[in-house]
Amino acid sequence: TKSAAEHRTCESSFCSVPLLRYGKYCGLLYSGCPGEKPCDGLDACCIYHDKCVQAKNSESYFYTSLFIVFKHFTLNHI
Repeated sequence: TKSAAEHRTCESSFCSVPLLRYGKYCGLLYSGCPGEKPCDGLDACCIYHDKCVQAKNSESYFYTSLFIVFKHFTLNHI
């Protein structure tokens, strides 16, 4: 298992294949670390991207939830 310090940081895995996995929620066929907070704004967007894909009204979900979360995390983490 990972230490508490490792869970507080963003990590990339499978570095030989770019964009395969990033942080706690981003990646192909990767649903993340349930119950943990995203490590940054990009990681937060991945949570909402997954929800958007599953939503029945994805356009509405995208324009409201995703934008608000991305704005919040980028303003608070940059």
